[in-house]
Amino acid sequence: MSSFLPLLLRAVKRACTGCSLEVAEGVRTRRFDAGFALARPRATELDVE
Repeated sequence: MSSFLPLLLRAVKRACTGCSLEVAEGVRTRRFDAGFALARPRATELDVE
């Protein structure tokens, strides 16, 4: 994940100026089923595996 995710995020940022990614919030509110993180999230209500 650490090899391709930064490249992907930079490409999205270039292609979609003014967009922001709020994946952690989407997982926390159950809008998304899962998310990836390089560090343990601060939100204690999230399950981390």
